[in-house]
Amino acid sequence: MDNIERNIFFHIKTLKKVRGLTLGILSDLKAQEVEKALIGIQNRDNLLKVIFDLNNIIEKHIESAQNLEQKDHLLIKAWRLDLDEWSKNQSKKNKEIEELLRAERDKITNEIAVIFDKKSRHKGYDLTNVK
Repeated sequence: MDNIERNIFFHIKTLKKVRGLTLGILSDLKAQEVEKALIGIQNRDNLLKVIFDLNNIIEKHIESAQNLEQKDHLLIKAWRLDLDEWSKNQSKKNKEIEELLRAERDKITNEIAVIFDKKSRHKGYDLTNVK
């Protein structure tokens, strides 16, 4: 059971790191530091892969474990509750991140449209292009 305990504690520690990265991404997006937020998103995605792999390992250990003690059952139950709470919290934060990214995308799209419009209007007055 020590292996399961160690994996669960490492899993929880990694969940906390992802939570910190998520909050950092949100603050970067609110400060309109998109490049920094994108780096944070990539780092968070890498950690999420570790979390999913570790989760699968823990679940396999639990399924194959025999004769678990009461404290082990309590640890597993607490871990699953923490994981569920973390998942709900991250879902809310992910929606907030998506909204901020959509707003940034729309802003950039509008800027491109304005530049394109100005360029096409400028062509109309540029008489050096007339053949």
